[in-house]
Amino acid sequence: MDTMIAKDGEEVTLHEHFTMEGEVEAYLNRLTETMRKSLKVILFDAAEKAVNWEIDTPRHDWLFNYPAQLCITGTQIYWTDETQLALEEYEGGQEDAVKRYLQVCNNRLSALIQLVLG
Repeated sequence: MDTMIAKDGEEVTLHEHFTMEGEVEAYLNRLTETMRKSLKVILFDAAEKAVNWEIDTPRHDWLFNYPAQLCITGTQIYWTDETQLALEEYEGGQEDAVKRYLQVCNNRLSALIQLVLG
């Protein structure tokens, strides 16, 4: 087995080949660990690519390259990081830092809305 397939058809490639051999309890535990490792590798890649949302691949295009759950996780990681940065800029004297970041968030949300409507 090399792919996890969800009920909705979403597919996630496993990081390493997996075979269901041996006792059920043992291979289910190995499968769980293989799934975790695979999602960790994919999340790391997604986070690395998310850095370039504004430069290379916009978020509304980026999300098609990763499993939905990891897109949500990656988006939350970067929202937290970017929000903290905006607050630090505000504390550093840039009074419009939070308003500028709000506009970035609104632009990203608008792109997602257009994607859903399209």
